[in-house]
Amino acid sequence: MTERPILTVKEAHAYLVQRMGRFAPTFETLRSWLRPSFRARRRVPEGFPEARKVLGLRRHAISRDELEAWLTRNPRPADALTVREAHAYLVDALGSFAPTLETLRTWLRPSARAQRRMPEGFPEALKVPGARKRVVRQRDLDAWIDRVNREWTQRPERGEHKRR
Repeated sequence: MTERPILTVKEAHAYLVQRMGRFAPTFETLRSWLRPSFRARRRVPEGFPEARKVLGLRRHAISRDELEAWLTRNPRPADALTVREAHAYLVDALGSFAPTLETLRTWLRPSARAQRRMPEGFPEALKVPGARKRVVRQRDLDAWIDRVNREWTQRPERGEHKRR
C-alpha cells in the first residue's frame, strides 16, 4: 500500500503518534489545531500546517509532506522525560531525598512563584512544540543530581567543624 500525500485528521493523528510517541497531541487538540476558531488560533504551534478542503472529500485534509516538514523543524529532545518520568528518575537516583511528584510539578511550572521555590541550578522544563506536556532533559537532571551529590559529600559531618 502506498502512502497517500494527504491525510485526514484521524490519519494525521495516527501519524503524529507514530512519530512523536507519548509527546503527540491528543486527537481533540489536533482537531482544534487543524480547524481553529478565532480564539484557538493562539494555541496552534508556530508553523503548523493548515488543513484544507479537498475536492471530492467530505473532510478537511492535511499534507503529509507539510506535516513531515513541521516535525523536522521542531524535533523533540532525544533524552526528554515527562514530569512523571523525571520524578521516577529522581526517586531512583536520590531515593528518599527525591522531591515528591507535586513538588517537582511546582518547580517545573513556569510561574514566578514556583521559580523562587526551585532549588538553585535545577533544570527548567522545556515546551516541545506540538507536545501536550512539558519535558526535562535527562542530561540536565543528571548534572543537577551530580551537583547535589557533590555538595552533600563535601559537607562536614555533624559536629566535625566544632572539633577543629
